[in-house]
Amino acid sequence: MLKVIQSFPGVASNPGFRNDIIIRGGATSENKFYVDGIEVPVINHFQTQGASGGPVGIINTDLIRSVDFYSSAFPTNRGNALSSVIEFTQKVGNQKEFEGRGSLGTSDAGLTLQGPLSKNTSVIFSARQSYLKFLFKLIKLPFLPTYNDFQLNIKSKLSEKDELSIFGLAAIDDFELNTEVNEDEDDEQAIKRNKFVLANVPIQTQWNYTLGASYKHYGEKSTQTYVLSRNEWKNNAIKYFNNTNVASDLLFDYSSKEIENKFRFENDLRLKNGVQLNYGVALQQSKYENRTFQRFANQQGPQVFDFDSEFSMFSYSLFAQASKKFLENKLQVSVGVRTDANNYNREMENPFNQFSPRFFSFLPTTEQMVC
Repeated sequence: MLKVIQSFPGVASNPGFRNDIIIRGGATSENKFYVDGIEVPVINHFQTQGASGGPVGIINTDLIRSVDFYSSAFPTNRGNALSSVIEFTQKVGNQKEFEGRGSLGTSDAGLTLQGPLSKNTSVIFSARQSYLKFLFKLIKLPFLPTYNDFQLNIKSKLSEKDELSIFGLAAIDDFELNTEVNEDEDDEQAIKRNKFVLANVPIQTQWNYTLGASYKHYGEKSTQTYVLSRNEWKNNAIKYFNNTNVASDLLFDYSSKEIENKFRFENDLRLKNGVQLNYGVALQQSKYENRTFQRFANQQGPQVFDFDSEFSMFSYSLFAQASKKFLENKLQVSVGVRTDANNYNREMENPFNQFSPRFFSFLPTTEQMVC
């Protein structure tokens, strides 16, 4: 899916093995991703920390119904986006009978199950596991990656005016070293290259998940939306001298964790003369942990760097936006305001310091991709 977005105007080209989204020279960390209104910070396997790119996507494209791509004119209910906002909308599961589908690709195998849980509730579950580790070992590469991912989509119509959606996404990534790669190798250049990789590349492990629920209540002229979600990402990297796995030979040990708990309320009002008003509030509690140990040598002799840190922050935002379509729905004009605040420091605690008025117009279907 992200490969298609990379072909859009204003999106820079990237190496073929990466899913980085670079909008008009912006950083890959400046993009925000949402699935059914729930923010998903990690969408790629082996994702670069602090960015959003990676070699393999986590989201199962077979479960996606449509994608809305905003490279500018961001809605006020989507904050902290500098380059783009990408909205994924999932399909509704089979509400009549259970069915399954298996897939076998060049690097992984997957299984998708869907069906009714009750008269008004459907579920879709998918799981995927790679076998790159065995392929890379067969072609004598010094690194052996493995990834697994899981996706859950439950949609329930509680009543004629109430709807509940539950979304879950998780991934496990392992990166091992093939210390036996040179045992049957005859190419001297390949042996030197493999030795360099084995001597410098650490063993990495990542896992992450996003779990959220979205509740909607439909009134005669309004729709209230409540979104509650939690995401967590843990990243580890470790390196021993000569890959001995002996504590005294430890050169590098890195461990970090990012946790976010989020709540958002939105109210959509349909006013007279075709004006649509959206307003609401968003709350977020964030926690970041880091531990880094590194042993290295310089002119002064062996040096040890040992660092621990922990940081937590609470933030909130208020937003409102009015929109109206003209020229037979071919042109949409929107006016909005947004303000953000957090307890990082006194300046950021004042919401008026982060007050952002917005005015924009666009063609509603210009950058919409339907799958």
